[in-house]
Amino acid sequence: MANVFKLKRSSVPGQAPTGAQLEVGELAVNLSDVVLYTKDTSNNVLTLTAQPLDSVTNTSVTFSASANSVKTAYDTAIAFSIALG
Repeated sequence: MANVFKLKRSSVPGQAPTGAQLEVGELAVNLSDVVLYTKDTSNNVLTLTAQPLDSVTNTSVTFSASANSVKTAYDTAIAFSIALG
């Protein structure tokens, strides 16, 4: 039998977790906004967003990072795979 794990989650548009609500590396998801969150070792909540794969027009991927945002050009399923390692 497969192990099942559940992410912290919300269905409220625009709602994001705070640093106090997440452990470092823990994942949370907003199902309404389709956004994945995690926390880094500096207590910053990082937002992992994605574009649908059919909206990507080339094969290159651009990663940009700041204290509050990490964006990728992968679809949601691939972004979850990357985030989970």
